[in-house]
Amino acid sequence: MMNDTFDLRRFGWYAQRELRENWKAYALGLVGMVALMAFFIYSERSKVPEKYRALPIDIYPSLVITMGMMVWVSSGFSLRGFSTADERFGTLLLPVSNLERLLYAWLVSLPVPMLVCAFVWKISWLLIIEQWKQDIPTLKINTDFAYWADASYFSIFILTGSAVFMLGAMTLGKLNFLKTMGVLLLAGVAVLQWGQGYLLRAMFPAEGLRQPTPAPWVPPTITVRSPEGISVERIHSVYENLYQFWWVLCLPICLYVIVFLKMKEREG
Repeated sequence: MMNDTFDLRRFGWYAQRELRENWKAYALGLVGMVALMAFFIYSERSKVPEKYRALPIDIYPSLVITMGMMVWVSSGFSLRGFSTADERFGTLLLPVSNLERLLYAWLVSLPVPMLVCAFVWKISWLLIIEQWKQDIPTLKINTDFAYWADASYFSIFILTGSAVFMLGAMTLGKLNFLKTMGVLLLAGVAVLQWGQGYLLRAMFPAEGLRQPTPAPWVPPTITVRSPEGISVERIHSVYENLYQFWWVLCLPICLYVIVFLKMKEREG
């Protein structure tokens, strides 16, 4: 007898059905990813002329941005069946549990797009770099993945972004991707203009306060003038690790739980 909460065979049947019915949308997403990669490659190609040849070509921004966009679009699409009443009714007739639906949506939103994107990115740059080096043997490629130094931001960009767009797919109806983007842009403007501008300046009224990045655990800096010279010091807090833990792990998990509870609420 199959488990009402999760059954591997039933989950496999459900995944096969979803892939069979939505393969065109997945293929279109792959075409969009390739087009975005082509744009980045074209942009870097313009830097190859004489005056730029001494500088290395940085290939990693294309990976981060393309992967983020793929995850966001996939997350906005994965639960589209719950966005309108008619589509939701048809979806709920499937003999699968909400946990299985959420797990499938998470798989096609996060790990699968990330793996596909990383594979296409690697193959594309290998082919292009080989071709460029035939014309410019001295061409340098930046192989230092500096983004790992800011892995927390990468996690927020991917994990929290995926959870936010899945929640948007559950609650905002049609065109949920565009609506979610609008909400994020408005929230970003509010955080950057009010939160970082007025609030942090009121908390740290020091000369030379640097505008910090949106994540609150990043310490702001002050410029210290002394007889020995000018130095830049960071203002640390005992709560930095807690802030980081919240943004990197707790926030996306909370959002995924909210998505699951919304699914159960609509089923009831």
